[in-house]
Amino acid sequence: MIKFGEFIRTLPVPSSLHIFKMEPLRGHAILVLDPKMVFTLIDVFLGGSGKGTYRIEGREFTAIESRLIYRVVVMILTELEKAWQPVHPVRIQYVRSEINPQFVSIVGPNDLMIMTTFGLELEHFTGMINICIPYALLEPIKNKLYSGYQRDRLAIDKSWIRRFEAGIQQAEIDLVVELGRTQLKVKDLLNLKIGDTLVLNTEANDCLIAKVQGVPKYLGHSGLYGANKAFQVKEKISLHRNG
Repeated sequence: MIKFGEFIRTLPVPSSLHIFKMEPLRGHAILVLDPKMVFTLIDVFLGGSGKGTYRIEGREFTAIESRLIYRVVVMILTELEKAWQPVHPVRIQYVRSEINPQFVSIVGPNDLMIMTTFGLELEHFTGMINICIPYALLEPIKNKLYSGYQRDRLAIDKSWIRRFEAGIQQAEIDLVVELGRTQLKVKDLLNLKIGDTLVLNTEANDCLIAKVQGVPKYLGHSGLYGANKAFQVKEKISLHRNG
C-alpha cells in the first residue's frame, strides 16, 4: 500500500491516467498506463515497428491517440471486471482520462491506496500497468477479501471435481489380458501357418495379468462364461507390488 500523495508525485507529465468506478462500491479507482508503453502501442497500432524513441515530456495525446488508448483501457477494465466476479461482483464504469496527475484527486493525499502492478512485455519494450484502488473503497468487503474468497474458490473446486469424476466414470477404457509370451526367430515367424501351436511362458493354472490402458491392474484366471471367453479377477495389483 502507498499514500495517494506519494503515488501522485511519482507520476510524470503527461501520464495516461484513467479513472473508473466499481459499483456498487463507493468511490473511484485509477488505471495507470506507462506513458512510454502507450506511445509504443500507438506506434504499433498505426503500423510502426514499436522500436522508436518517443519524447514524452510536455507532449499531449492527439485525438486519434486518445481514441486508441481508450480502446486499450476498455479492454483492460473489461477483464478486470471478469476477474472480480468470483470475489465480489462489480460493474466497472469508465469515468474519464487525465494526463496531469494533479487532476486526479480521487482521495486525500494521506489516504492509503492498494496498488497492483502488471508487467507488459512487447517484442522490443517492457512497460507497466498499475491499478490503484483506495483502501476506503474496499473496506466494506475486506472480510470477504480476507476469508470469503478462499471459501468460494474451494466450493468451486469441489463442484468441478464432482463433474470431473462423473465424466471419468462414463469414459471407455481398454482392458487387455495377456495370456503369455514367447520368443521366435524371424525364420520361424515367417514359416507360421494355420494350425501351428505356440508354447507360451505361462502354465494353465498360472495367474494372468489384466492391464488397463497398458498398466497392470489385476491378477486372475481365464475361463469361459457361457459361450464367451472370460477373465475372473483374483486380486488387485498394488502400486507398490514388487516385480
